[in-house]
Amino acid sequence: MKHFLFTLIFISLSISSIGQTVIEKIAANACECIDNATVSKADSCITSSMTKVVIANRGSEETKFIGTVQGMQQAIKDAYQMVQDNCESFRTQIIHIRKENFYKESDIKEANNFYKKGNQKLQNAAFKAAIKEYKKALKLDPNFIFALDNIAVCFRNMELFDKAIEYYKRSLDIFPEGNFALQNIAVVYGFKGDSKSAIEYYNRLISLYQNDPEGYFGLAKESLIIGDLELATETALIAYIIYKNDQSEHIADGEKLLGLIYGKLKEINQTDLFHQKAKELDIEIEID
Repeated sequence: MKHFLFTLIFISLSISSIGQTVIEKIAANACECIDNATVSKADSCITSSMTKVVIANRGSEETKFIGTVQGMQQAIKDAYQMVQDNCESFRTQIIHIRKENFYKESDIKEANNFYKKGNQKLQNAAFKAAIKEYKKALKLDPNFIFALDNIAVCFRNMELFDKAIEYYKRSLDIFPEGNFALQNIAVVYGFKGDSKSAIEYYNRLISLYQNDPEGYFGLAKESLIIGDLELATETALIAYIIYKNDQSEHIADGEKLLGLIYGKLKEINQTDLFHQKAKELDIEIEID
């Protein structure tokens, strides 16, 4: 297999190209600005980009609405959202900052004490007792993501999947970019046989963490289950590439999944699809 750096950008709108609307043009310019700055400069990048676009398109119909205070405010809001959705450097910086804010122990000492007691009980598979300790921590700190996620872990281990989903959702309500909750709520939906919901969360995970193989691996599994062999093939290959490049201990899982998918394709005489996808991704791989 050819070894190479694999970088993926899955976006619905190509922000690097010239947009068809003034907002797209502003967002594209702002994204270039943020690439060379920091997330704290996002606002100034958007406003300076708006000035450049308006000057470049002076007198055109598409910039007239920015001539009012309300129009300018709406343009800034829309451009900011477009940058947040599509600008990789902005998204990466935002997620990094938010992970530092939420993936940490509580600032409340007593909440941490209950959390640590819960961890001890979780390690001993005393799930009900662990949940009690985590809930005590949450009473003191309702936004304690670690406690919420670990309660979900306990319910998952007890095979109380609906309760696990409830707590993963509570975690995501506070921290929507939480990769732990996104991945595990997808896994739990898979256990419940709800592939549609599992795929939804795997897609969210991929959109936020484009170089994390777990989103692709999970999406490939669920796509195989529902019979979408094209998507299963593509995402399983992507997961395998990232596992391989990272020298991950999960490479064997990736190979096994690819074998299962290839077997299904072989049953319906569509192995050419596998080789086509491998060629598109510039990967050479032998499947028995």
